[in-house]
Amino acid sequence: EMVKAQEDTSFSYHKRKGIAAERREAKAEKEEADKFTTLNRNLNDIQLEFQLFKLYHTDRKISDIKDEITSINKHLASENRKKGKVELELKSKKAEIARIQREQ
Repeated sequence: EMVKAQEDTSFSYHKRKGIAAERREAKAEKEEADKFTTLNRNLNDIQLEFQLFKLYHTDRKISDIKDEITSINKHLASENRKKGKVELELKSKKAEIARIQREQ
């Protein structure tokens, strides 16, 4: 019976030791999973911030280009008005030349 008791004690000791090792392993796995989750969240946050950064600067470029287009269109309208005035003046001068040539 003494041998049986020693075997039972030894079995219980190894069983507890195995359970403790499994707990440590499960705890380490949980810590690793938590670390992975945290890192993954941080990565997603950084990627989101980067996309927002790119979007902001793209939006600014679009706004700058729109302003430039507006300025160019105003300049073009001004030049077209000048062109219209010059064309009218040219037409008037041609008519005057034609009149003078007829009178001669």
